[in-house]
Amino acid sequence: ALLESGDLDYAWFYESMARASGVRYVRLPAAIDLGSTDMRGTYAQAAVRVIGASRQDTVTMNGAPIRYAFSIPRQAAQAPLAERFVIFLLSDDGRRVLEREFLVTLETPEARGEGIPASVEASLRSRR
Repeated sequence: ALLESGDLDYAWFYESMARASGVRYVRLPAAIDLGSTDMRGTYAQAAVRVIGASRQDTVTMNGAPIRYAFSIPRQAAQAPLAERFVIFLLSDDGRRVLEREFLVTLETPEARGEGIPASVEASLRSRR
């Protein structure tokens, strides 16, 4: 809102957000935009130290491709509905919706962690 009102001259956020908001943006070169899995090694060369729990505690973070993710909480009140939503997002129709909103989807989506519902696993297998 501050950017759109003119109270800010610029802001830093994801290209997908800029496109969805209709604001002008500058596209960064692939070598620094963290958008390409092929550039993983190049991104990993960049590192930044950020303050952790205290000023004496720091955490070093290395560059890596940016990926959006989602999860179904273990104690989800509507777990079956959440599974159906995930399966929709993985479908061709769901991917079209995401891409219409400027969210680039992975050619082969990935699932990580424990407790992945069988229905979601089956949906992922069908995409391979």
